[in-house]
Amino acid sequence: MVFIRRELRRTGSLAFALHVPIVPDCVAQFRNAATTGQPIFYMVAELDDLTPSKPCLEYADRMKEAGNKNVTVKVYPDQYHAWELTGSVIHLKKIENYSACAAMIEDNGDRTMKATNKVVGGWNVSKWSKQNCVVRGAHVGGGTEKQKKQATADLISFLKQNGF
Repeated sequence: MVFIRRELRRTGSLAFALHVPIVPDCVAQFRNAATTGQPIFYMVAELDDLTPSKPCLEYADRMKEAGNKNVTVKVYPDQYHAWELTGSVIHLKKIENYSACAAMIEDNGDRTMKATNKVVGGWNVSKWSKQNCVVRGAHVGGGTEKQKKQATADLISFLKQNGF
């Protein structure tokens, strides 16, 4: 399973010592939630409407159930996507937003779309999604220096806890 994921991501034999997804898109998840067992630290934003935090919380639980007890999630309260951008929250009205395109990624790379249970082939996902579930608009930014310092401290703590 791990090799299929590496092939889909085109990383070859590259293996990671740990993982730090920062406001990742967890709307599409591998059906097989087994991992290499390496530590994972999700850094997600509570108010993110582009890459919502709830699917990441669910995915982390699925990974733990599949055997990786080294998965943690930190939800940054009152933060939007791209919270490292300090200043006002910006509403990007035209951005493509795939947050309603929940899917399970099958072992062969196809996606089973949760809303319809339709299987969509790997290279057709973007086209199908744009026709069926993509919406426009999302909020970004609004971060503060205090929040950025906290996130940096959290990351450094995670790295130290894992021997870096």
